[in-house]
Amino acid sequence: MLLSLDAILGDFRLGYARRIYRRDLPEGVTLDGQAVDLLAFEADQLWVFHGFSPRRTLYLGYGAGLMSRRYTFVRADDGDPIQDTEALAVGGLMADYAFAPPFTLQLRLTADGGGEQVRIWAATLTLAYHLPL
Repeated sequence: MLLSLDAILGDFRLGYARRIYRRDLPEGVTLDGQAVDLLAFEADQLWVFHGFSPRRTLYLGYGAGLMSRRYTFVRADDGDPIQDTEALAVGGLMADYAFAPPFTLQLRLTADGGGEQVRIWAATLTLAYHLPL
């Protein structure tokens, strides 16, 4: 799940995003020699995107940001959590299509800088609402 709040400043977008992820892992995944069966993380992200609008209803952009992430692995044998936090650089691409203004469909492709235990590449399709100020 992704929840974001962005300020649109011409060709730039400044934003905050909160990403929450919970996923069962395939059998046989190990961490430091211990079997784990669940990965969960919560991440706070600060973004800046720069882009252009080839059409009035379409915005295409690229961006970079900083992320603070707390992740948890759950051990398969006893259910005990293994937790850690990390700060990373992130990069992304965005396409925002205004299909029924002020509603848009926003596609974000993101990749983190590669954490100590987890590297995540994500594609997120979001229904967005633009508030004019």
